[in-house]
Parts: sequence; C-alpha cells; structure tokens
Amino acid sequence: MNKKITFLTLFGLLTTGSLSSYTAHASQTWQSFCANINVDSSSTTTNTLNATNYIVQASDNPAVKLTAQQLNVSKSNNILSADQLQRITNITSTGLLNIVLNHQMKDCSKTYYTDSLSPLLKSLKKGNKVSFTWNNVRIQNSKVLYKANTLNAQLSGQGNNIQIVIRFSGLSTLSQHKVPAAIIPEQGTINLTTTDQVYPLILASTSGNTDRASSGASFPVKINSLDLRNNQTAITANGNVTLNNKPTLTSAKGTFRITNMQALITASNEANNSRLKTALILAKFAGRNAGNNILEWDIDWQGNLFKVNSVPIPVW
Repeated sequence: MNKKITFLTLFGLLTTGSLSSYTAHASQTWQSFCANINVDSSSTTTNTLNATNYIVQASDNPAVKLTAQQLNVSKSNNILSADQLQRITNITSTGLLNIVLNHQMKDCSKTYYTDSLSPLLKSLKKGNKVSFTWNNVRIQNSKVLYKANTLNAQLSGQGNNIQIVIRFSGLSTLSQHKVPAAIIPEQGTINLTTTDQVYPLILASTSGNTDRASSGASFPVKINSLDLRNNQTAITANGNVTLNNKPTLTSAKGTFRITNMQALITASNEANNSRLKTALILAKFAGRNAGNNILEWDIDWQGNLFKVNSVPIPVW
C-alpha cells in the first residue's frame, strides 16, 4: 500500500529495563523506520506511555511534520511491552500525519507494519483497548498547518474486527489560501470498523508501502458513524467504503447528511472556489429534505456508476 490515511500510526523503541514507572532523559530520538521521531522527555508505567513535545517528521521530507505538546497513550492491560506500545504509537502517528496531509512516503516496508502490529492485534482480540491522545497537536507541511486542542484515537477488538474511534476538538487551519470557518469542522467523531487483516495493510499504505503484490488489493471499511461540525453547519454519514493500496477511495455506499447547506455554499463563494460552490448547489437540488434544515443523500458509487438517491449518474 502507499499513502497516508488511517487513522493510526506510531513508531519508536523506549529504552526500558522493566514495565515499572520510569522517566527518560530529555531530547530523545525514538527509533523508527518510516519517520523521524523525537521527544523532549517521556515516561512509562505498566499500562501507559507519556511524552512531551512529541515530534514526527516524514523521513523523505522534514517539512511534513506532526507535533504534540503532550502525548498520552494507555492500554487496558500489560500484554503489550513498553517497546511494543511505543512502536504501535509511532506507527499510528505516522499514518495520521500522512493521511491528513495526503503525503506519500517512499519505500516503507509492509512487513514492518504487519510484524509490529501483530502484538496489538492479539491484544485487541482478547478484548483489550489502546487509546492515543495528542494534546495541542499541529500537523503541517510547507503549504498548510492544522491545529487541534485534542486529537484522540481509540482501538478495540470485536472478534476478528478492529473498531477505530477518532475524536478531535478545537480544529483550525492556516494555509496559503483563505479557508472560511464554515468549511472547517471545529470538532468531530469518526467511528470505523475493519478487519484485523486489513488494518495493518491500511496503515502500511498510509506510509508509502510500494509492495506491487498489493496493487490490486481492496480494503473494506465500515463507517459506523461520522459526525463533523462547527457552529454553522454539521455533516453526518454512515455506510461502507473500500480503499486501494494508495490508499484511495474506490467505492462507497451509505447515507450522507448536511445541516445548513447554505452556510457551505456561502463559504465556498467567499473562498472564490467556484467548483466547490457549483457542486454544492447541484447537491442541494438533489438532496432529500430530512427536516430541521437537514439535507440527505443516499450514495452508491462503484466504478463508473454513481447513484444519488437511486438516480444513476455516469462517471468517466
């Protein structure tokens, strides 16, 4: 796989002699294979990992960077070692960085992901949970900067399935182009489910895995719920999607809702984004009134056929 999506990617290896409480010296470099990881200080207990000024930089472009003033990771029992938890954390953070910025790193090994995440998957299958929280986080490249007060990802197991719940609050952005506030979701929750086989492959794809054997792969993800909102508008959705090894969306089926569509149309006009404005206006006409200023669409997209509220629309 190749790109950056998921929802989860962190690496590293803490020098620990045991799982008892320990505080490391300042200015540490955490070992990783697809990103450069540095922290000012860190500490571990049996079931937690904490770090200050946690920095993740793409190995092929230092300008592609995630910085968290405080990183807090917790697990529900001591099955995972401190080294394993740190590596999983770094894999998760790297994937998050890549998906947000749509950055494609090169030459990351798929095997590194599948091997590193194997202990996590075994732990989740036993009913355990892992939670990652990045506080005062910044994700940026040379063109755009995203800031959030809090970003959290929680992983849990459901048989052979992995549930991923991502939450954020206090999101804002700075870029070379003005982005109206109505277009930026200040807070959100994304609840996803995929399988224990697919999850590490999605993460590998987010960090530039170039395995040609995966070129025709299809990775199913269920969107249990999606809720993005600010003080002007809200977007909610649920359904099923598939991803390829880029990872790029290749199909989608579900329901999509927008509250106060006019706020988005006005915002796109203020941003002089005529393409977005036109698309939103056309979508408004095709939408189904769901009450309380909510428009709703049933989406069914597969290959060159795109259906909106059961009306087929050719796509080339």
